[in-house]
Amino acid sequence: VKIKVVSDQVRYIDSLPLHDTQKLIEETPEYGIFTYYLVPTYDFRQELLRYGPDVEVLEPEVLRNEMKADIAQMYKIYGL
Repeated sequence: VKIKVVSDQVRYIDSLPLHDTQKLIEETPEYGIFTYYLVPTYDFRQELLRYGPDVEVLEPEVLRNEMKADIAQMYKIYGL
C-alpha cells in the first residue's frame, strides 16, 4: 500500500505508525509518501478515512477504488 499525506500530518503519522511495516519513502515541503506491506483490512481503511482529505491512497488501485466507494456513500448520506 502506498499513501500520500499532506505535510501537516507527516510527522504525526511518522510518530504513530498505522502498521509495523510503515516506511516514509519520500518527503517534500507539501507531502510525504508512506508505504506498507499488508493486506488492507476494513480497519485499515477506516484508519485512513479518519484523516479525511489529508491522506490519499495511491496504490493499490483496488484499495483506492474502495476508498472512493466509501467516500461516495458518505456523500450520499451527508451531501451538500
